[in-house]
Order: sequence, then structure tokens, then C-alpha cells
Amino acid sequence: MSKILRTRATRAPGIILRKQRNKRGDHLFLDMHDGAVRVREFLKLYITGDKESDREAMLMAEQIRAKRFQEMQARHSGVKMPVFDLSRDFVAFYRDMSESKGKPWKNTLSHLERFQPRQLRFADVSAEWINAFREYLDGLKLAPNSVGTYLATLKTALNSAVRKQLIPQNPFVFADPVQRKRTQRVYLTIEELHLLSATDTDHPEVKRAFLTACLTGLRISDLRALTWAQVKADGLHIIQKKTRDYTYVPLAAEALTLLGERPAKKSSIVFTLPPLDDLYNRYLLKWAKRAGIDKHITSHTARHTFATLLITQGNDLYAVQHLLGHRDIRVTQIYAKLVDERKRKAVMSLPSLHQPNVTNQR
Repeated sequence: MSKILRTRATRAPGIILRKQRNKRGDHLFLDMHDGAVRVREFLKLYITGDKESDREAMLMAEQIRAKRFQEMQARHSGVKMPVFDLSRDFVAFYRDMSESKGKPWKNTLSHLERFQPRQLRFADVSAEWINAFREYLDGLKLAPNSVGTYLATLKTALNSAVRKQLIPQNPFVFADPVQRKRTQRVYLTIEELHLLSATDTDHPEVKRAFLTACLTGLRISDLRALTWAQVKADGLHIIQKKTRDYTYVPLAAEALTLLGERPAKKSSIVFTLPPLDDLYNRYLLKWAKRAGIDKHITSHTARHTFATLLITQGNDLYAVQHLLGHRDIRVTQIYAKLVDERKRKAVMSLPSLHQPNVTNQR
């Protein structure tokens, strides 16, 4: 049992974790100011100089402090406060979430299990731990954007834990910010699309889905989930898998042709695609090579192509933003810069008008 001393309060309500020196080391206690009463709760926890045991003592003390703070808030407000479960295994929580997620989550889980072979409680996931995990990923010589993606999945999982009231706050608030580098967006020209359309492939469903994506901007996740119930007379009405936002995409005549005949069952999926994105991308590369296109195309190339084609045709940037489902116009502006660069290169390729001096020969 911890020892509790009560005196008259002289400060505003609050709880501070303090230390008091004695023969065993620094004795940890909570200095609580609750209205008219000051309470000092001495915990059976000590800081002795041993790194591992001191770390455990501080974690336990912080958990007790958080619990006492909840109790204090409940007394003052009359509202029942959530009881956080900081002892729960974070890796197990992340593993459960990753089962319904994509490849980045699976890759992050593999790194997480190698970096943290023993149990990792939510109480252990601090800003210092996040920065240490980042250093571990950097040491693997991964691409900066891969490191950023893996950390982003951790941040998303911790945000979910906050919403589920397992933890009071996401420790990413105190960690070093995630840095990403802008990568080159590969897109296809209308001439290259004509080449692909005229080239046969061993995987016609991949061809049909990719060309449809080039004319609609759909992500691979939305292509997989697309059902005939979402295909209306005026276009596609979908909830994007990534953002969970509603998006309406009108369908051009070419896109309608690619979709084909509507089956009787509305719940039928539109495209039957390879189960893995890597396999889908492998088929795309093989098809592009057969068409004589020397670009590293992936499923996302279709989305880049859709955006650049729209902007090249002079469409309004905000219309393109809504068609792509971008929440931030600055993301859409990246495609406008790509088109501007293409225009600049076209102008710079014009032949010189300067004629060299010609010396008359007599």
C-alpha cells in the first residue's frame, strides 16, 4: 500500500510526480492538489540508478498518476472518465489491425516484431521508443518514404487506440516529425495509352481494370471493391477505401465500354484481379514492355495518368481535386506542376531561329 498524507492545499488542482531522497534512493510520490486539500501519496517505487528498474518504476508511477488524475477529474466534473489500459500489448493490438490492412501494415509488423521481440505494452510506447524505432528503420537503409510509411501506420494505430480509450494521448505528438521526400510521379501520355490499348496481354482483366483506372482515377483498392451496384447511369458512386469519403466519378463513353455488360446480380464485382498488388504490378510491367513502353508503371500510374490528362486538357484544378478525392488542393497542384514542366520541355525543344553567318565565296 502507498502512504497518503493530507494537508491544506495552497495551489490550484493538479498532480505532480515528485522524488524524495532516502536511504533506498529517490522515493517517488504524487503531489496532488485537489480543491482545498493537498494530498501526497508516497508510492512503493524508487529510483536507484539501475536503468532497467528505474524505467519500470517511472512507467508504473506514470500509470498511477494518470489513474489518480482521472479520478480527480471525475470528482470535479461528475462525469465518468475512461479507464485507460496501458498494460495492454501494443504489438498484439497492431497485429489485429493489420489483418484488414494492406502491404505497408504487414511490412511494419515484421519490422516491429524484429525490433521488439518481447511484449510491448502501450505504456512502453513513448516518444523515445518511437524515435528509437525510427533509428532502427534508418539503419536498415530503407528508402526515406518507406520509413515514413511504416511510421505513419504506427501513428494511425495509436490514433485508433486513443479513440478506443485505451491510451489518453498519441505519443507521436512528442516524437520527431515524420519526414518524407517527394517522389517522381510516373504517368502515361495519351500516345502511350493508345499503345497499351492496342497491345494484347495474357491477363485481360488487368488490362481492362488498368485502362478503366486511367479514365476514372480509381485506386487499386477501389477497383478491387467496385461492384455493379456502384455503377449508375450517370457514373460511379463510391466510398473510397483509403479516405472513407464519398466520391462521384462521371464515366466517359470509353470507360463505359471497358466496364462491359452489366450482369443481373448488382452485388457482383466488376473486376476479378490477382489477389496481390505485387502480382498485379508484375503483369502491368510485362504488358507495358510488350507495348514498347520503357516506364516503371504500377497500379498507381493509372491515377497519375488520369490527373495529368485532365489538367493537360485544361480542366479546372478544383474539378480534378474532387474527381481524385483529394482533401488538400496542394496534392492536386503537384500534377499541375508536372504538366507545366512537360510544356516547358516542349517549348525548349523548338529549333533555334538563329541562322549562322554565310560567307559569300568569290
